[in-house]
Amino acid sequence: MDNHEQVLLDGQVDNGRVKVVVDGKKQVCQILISQDLFDEGNKEKIELFTQEAINIALGKVDNFFNKEV
Repeated sequence: MDNHEQVLLDGQVDNGRVKVVVDGKKQVCQILISQDLFDEGNKEKIELFTQEAINIALGKVDNFFNKEV
């Protein structure tokens, strides 16, 4: 296991109701979506928030490794 696999960073949207965790190789490790967001029944909102959370997490990976250089 190299350094990239050990790094875990997250992206959160809507006050943490959607959270995505990625590793340093930009692999999604976990997606958490609060039940109350599902209960609202807005599929498009969930999709958008998930996409945003993934992009935030991936941006954090880029920033993390750019700082190391």
